[in-house]
Amino acid sequence: MKQFLTAAGLILALALFSCSKPTIVGSDLLDQDQLDLGFSDTMSLIGYTVLTDSVRTYAPDFNDQLIAYLVGQMQDPVFGQSLARVNAEFRPGTEEPDFANAVLDSVVLALPYYAFSRYGDSTEFYGIDVRLLSERMDREEIIYSNQVYQTGDLIGSSALFKPRSGDSITIQVHGGDIDETTKLPPQLRIRMDDSFGADLLSQPIEVFEDDSLFLDVFPGIQLAPNTINAGMNAFNLRTSSANAGFFVYYHVDEDYSTYQFQFNSLSARMTSFEHDYTGSVVESFIDDKEKGDSLIFLQGMSGASFIIEIPNAAFFADKVINRAELELSAITLPEDLFSPFTPVLQLIASEVTDTGLAIIDDVAFGLDQGSLEELFGGVYTDSENPPKFHLNLSAQLRKMSLGQASNKIQVTVLARPELATRIVLSGPGNSFNPAILKVNFTNL
Repeated sequence: MKQFLTAAGLILALALFSCSKPTIVGSDLLDQDQLDLGFSDTMSLIGYTVLTDSVRTYAPDFNDQLIAYLVGQMQDPVFGQSLARVNAEFRPGTEEPDFANAVLDSVVLALPYYAFSRYGDSTEFYGIDVRLLSERMDREEIIYSNQVYQTGDLIGSSALFKPRSGDSITIQVHGGDIDETTKLPPQLRIRMDDSFGADLLSQPIEVFEDDSLFLDVFPGIQLAPNTINAGMNAFNLRTSSANAGFFVYYHVDEDYSTYQFQFNSLSARMTSFEHDYTGSVVESFIDDKEKGDSLIFLQGMSGASFIIEIPNAAFFADKVINRAELELSAITLPEDLFSPFTPVLQLIASEVTDTGLAIIDDVAFGLDQGSLEELFGGVYTDSENPPKFHLNLSAQLRKMSLGQASNKIQVTVLARPELATRIVLSGPGNSFNPAILKVNFTNL
């Protein structure tokens, strides 16, 4: 952040430099001409864990859509059970298929892994069911993670699999010799029931020529877990992933062909989340400010987040805030000693307003400049003991002190709809490494 020094910061830097060596110049300065610098790390803070109603998992603007789509039913002793399903439209490719006189060989759903969002134990066996939706999605509307879609027929289920998100796979070339193969990027491939393939092949050409007609017949699919695991899988259903979709393998006489139904830029695709905290560690901490003084909890998806209140922010109203940094320390609970759950890596902060949440200026500026880590921070730093996060709240604290913002911020996981990560942190009253607000300021 060196290139963004404020005027006060520059004066401070010069003052510190000039005081590093003896000099007779300026030795007769009056006391009132000296910078009146101050530091505080004892500001009162209130912290507590809260639940989230939902998060946005689809928007009509392609640039606002997800890349990673989580699927799984994850059991976690600290955060309880989390369920993630995917609902998605699929559509014909750029050219309509010609299935006249076609004989079906197979239909395979290809789901490319998104390795960065894969979470938890990768040594367990996972399973996924594929069902047809019985109602249409609305691609013109924003869709949130609590949206429920009705489903119909089960059209396929994966065999139990161990995710191999870093390994390419080899398949036999359709219609080729038995030893003729091709290599594909890491993906899960699920063979569909032949009845679903027969239904596709039997449609009149008009269905493939008109999106609305096609979606009336095939509104979409739902991917849902059929196993309970200590982790979740994530798949890339964006159009940038050309390997995603239904691949219909068929032949006419001796001519073997393949046709792909895609998840394209016109397809609505969303993830729905459900969280059950019954019997978990976090359950008794939800909305409890007294317990939050000791521990606060944070989770991706639409899971738990936490609020930090700064009730005495007005103290800085007549001061220049040179730097305000919230320091949060990670905690390892006994339940996590042998856990496969890795920590959250990047936090963001939002102001809690009367109408909802608004990203604070410190975060917005970092995102706008493409330098969130450098300008805002919020990065998991495991080189410290214990590991810590440092959040720059300088601009937000200034607005708080002047009554231009509420005294509450809510801390969440960056890109939370695409991540199942979680972490436990020390609250403001923790006996060992409490949450602290460190403020460097200049008295006016």
